[in-house]
Amino acid sequence: GHSDWVYAVAISPDNQVIVSGSLDKTIKIWHLDTGEEILTLKGHLDTVCTIAISHDNKTIISGSKDGTIKIWDLLSGQEIGNNIYPDWIYAVAVSPDNQTIVGGCANGIIYLNKTDKLLGHSGCVTTVAISPDGQKIASGSIDETIKVWDLKTTQELRTLKGHIGGVNCLTISPDGKKIISGGNDKIVKVWDLDTGKNLRNFSGHLEAILAIA
Repeated sequence: GHSDWVYAVAISPDNQVIVSGSLDKTIKIWHLDTGEEILTLKGHLDTVCTIAISHDNKTIISGSKDGTIKIWDLLSGQEIGNNIYPDWIYAVAVSPDNQTIVGGCANGIIYLNKTDKLLGHSGCVTTVAISPDGQKIASGSIDETIKVWDLKTTQELRTLKGHIGGVNCLTISPDGKKIISGGNDKIVKVWDLDTGKNLRNFSGHLEAILAIA
């Protein structure tokens, strides 16, 4: 398996494989049912921080501390795309129509493919998600905020404040109505996606929340 810490995992939409990214700079594809290692993907020059799989089950998207987002063919493991950015990539997400790759960068900028930038965070963007209808992006940052953006117009719609300390992870509920976030304050928060209202808080963890699903 990996020779160092695993930083990211994703399950393919068809539930056939798991893809993992590691401090060892590699990506591995595993058979979900048997646990067998299928392929090792090499190309990143530093830690693989984040992994996403396209909704059509054809490509893997990876982000790394080497400042790149790479696109890989899921079946062959061949690298088929490489986008270069000015700083570490901590988070990636892919739109439901597979046309837009969103990358959260250490410089506080969110990149859409190679062309558009979402400017608003004042610190590293640690987590990004796209709503199931493909209309909105949610992002979390060490600046203690969550921002909601219109994917099509790239306009910032609202800023959600409530975490004390950085926001480490977030997801959007399958019905597209809620954001669930976790932060350094050890709290899981539930927000209304459309209004930004903090609906509920869950406390009980003794350390920072690093992952949520």
